[in-house]
Amino acid sequence: FVWVADFEGFGIRDSIDPRFSIWLLNMFQNHYPERMGAVICVEAPRLFSMLWSAVKPFMSQSTKRKINFIRGPELRREMAEVLLGKGTAHSQWLIAHMDRNRKKAEVKAA
Repeated sequence: FVWVADFEGFGIRDSIDPRFSIWLLNMFQNHYPERMGAVICVEAPRLFSMLWSAVKPFMSQSTKRKINFIRGPELRREMAEVLLGKGTAHSQWLIAHMDRNRKKAEVKAA
Protein backbone atom coordinates (compact mmCIF):
# COMPACT_ATOMS: atom_id res chain seq x y z
CA PHE A 1 0.00 0.00 0.00
CA VAL A 2 0.95 3.62 -0.40
CA TRP A 3 0.05 6.08 2.34
CA VAL A 4 -0.36 9.68 1.18
CA ALA A 5 -0.28 12.13 4.09
CA ASP A 6 -1.29 15.65 3.03
CA PHE A 7 -0.08 18.11 5.65
CA GLU A 8 -1.78 21.18 4.19
CA GLY A 9 -3.07 23.27 7.08
CA PHE A 10 -1.00 21.35 9.65
CA GLY A 11 0.24 23.68 12.36
CA ILE A 12 1.75 23.79 15.81
CA ARG A 13 -1.59 23.09 17.50
CA ASP A 14 -1.99 19.98 15.33
CA SER A 15 1.36 18.57 16.39
CA ILE A 16 1.04 15.10 17.71
CA ASP A 17 3.05 13.30 20.32
CA PRO A 18 6.07 11.76 18.54
CA ARG A 19 5.45 8.51 20.42
CA PHE A 20 2.36 7.91 18.25
CA SER A 21 4.43 8.36 15.08
CA ILE A 22 7.07 5.98 16.38
CA TRP A 23 4.39 3.41 17.22
CA LEU A 24 2.77 3.80 13.78
CA LEU A 25 6.04 3.42 11.89
CA ASN A 26 7.04 0.43 14.02
CA MET A 27 3.70 -1.19 13.25
CA PHE A 28 4.19 -0.65 9.50
CA GLN A 29 7.78 -1.86 9.40
CA ASN A 30 7.35 -4.78 11.82
CA HIS A 31 3.93 -6.11 10.86
CA TYR A 32 3.46 -4.98 7.26
CA PRO A 33 7.02 -4.57 5.91
CA GLU A 34 6.31 -5.84 2.42
CA ARG A 35 2.88 -4.25 2.14
CA MET A 36 4.11 -0.71 2.74
CA GLY A 37 5.28 0.41 -0.67
CA ALA A 38 5.73 4.06 0.22
CA VAL A 39 4.69 6.90 2.48
CA ILE A 40 4.36 10.21 0.66
CA CYS A 41 4.31 13.32 2.82
CA VAL A 42 2.77 16.19 0.87
CA GLU A 43 3.61 19.77 1.90
CA ALA A 44 5.04 18.74 5.26
CA PRO A 45 5.60 21.96 7.24
CA ARG A 46 9.00 23.01 8.57
CA LEU A 47 7.75 22.02 12.03
CA PHE A 48 7.49 18.46 10.77
CA SER A 49 11.26 18.26 10.29
CA MET A 50 11.66 18.22 14.09
CA LEU A 51 9.21 15.32 14.41
CA TRP A 52 10.92 13.55 11.51
CA SER A 53 14.31 13.94 13.23
CA ALA A 54 12.88 12.44 16.44
CA VAL A 55 11.28 9.45 14.68
CA LYS A 56 13.93 8.60 12.07
CA PRO A 57 16.40 6.88 14.45
CA PHE A 58 13.73 4.30 15.33
CA MET A 59 13.19 3.23 11.71
CA SER A 60 14.88 0.56 9.65
CA GLN A 61 16.87 1.64 6.59
CA SER A 62 14.39 -0.05 4.25
CA THR A 63 11.51 1.89 5.83
CA LYS A 64 13.40 5.20 5.63
CA ARG A 65 13.88 4.66 1.88
CA LYS A 66 10.12 4.30 1.43
CA ILE A 67 9.31 7.71 2.92
CA ASN A 68 9.22 10.60 0.46
CA PHE A 69 8.52 14.31 0.82
CA ILE A 70 7.02 16.40 -1.97
CA ARG A 71 6.14 20.10 -2.31
CA GLY A 72 4.33 22.08 -4.96
CA PRO A 73 1.36 21.62 -7.30
CA GLU A 74 3.31 19.98 -10.13
CA LEU A 75 4.80 17.33 -7.87
CA ARG A 76 1.37 16.66 -6.31
CA ARG A 77 -0.12 16.10 -9.77
CA GLU A 78 2.81 13.97 -10.90
CA MET A 79 2.66 11.85 -7.75
CA ALA A 80 -1.08 11.20 -8.23
CA GLU A 81 -0.59 10.26 -11.88
CA VAL A 82 2.38 7.97 -11.19
CA LEU A 83 0.52 6.19 -8.38
CA LEU A 84 -2.93 5.98 -9.94
CA GLY A 85 -2.44 6.46 -13.68
CA LYS A 86 -2.51 9.60 -15.76
CA GLY A 87 -6.02 10.93 -16.28
CA THR A 88 -7.74 8.14 -14.34
CA ALA A 89 -10.74 8.84 -12.14
CA HIS A 90 -8.67 7.90 -9.09
CA SER A 91 -5.79 10.25 -9.88
CA GLN A 92 -8.24 13.05 -10.66
CA TRP A 93 -9.98 12.42 -7.33
CA LEU A 94 -6.70 12.59 -5.40
CA ILE A 95 -5.65 15.80 -7.17
CA ALA A 96 -9.06 17.39 -6.53
CA HIS A 97 -8.98 16.31 -2.89
CA MET A 98 -5.56 17.87 -2.33
CA ASP A 99 -6.72 21.05 -4.09
CA ARG A 100 -9.76 21.22 -1.77
CA ASN A 101 -7.44 20.91 1.23
CA ARG A 102 -5.57 23.98 0.03
CA LYS A 103 -8.77 25.96 -0.45
CA LYS A 104 -9.89 25.07 3.09
CA ALA A 105 -6.54 26.26 4.45
CA GLU A 106 -6.91 29.56 2.53
CA VAL A 107 -10.37 30.14 4.01
CA LYS A 108 -9.10 29.37 7.55
CA ALA A 109 -6.23 31.81 7.12
CA ALA A 110 -8.48 34.64 5.95
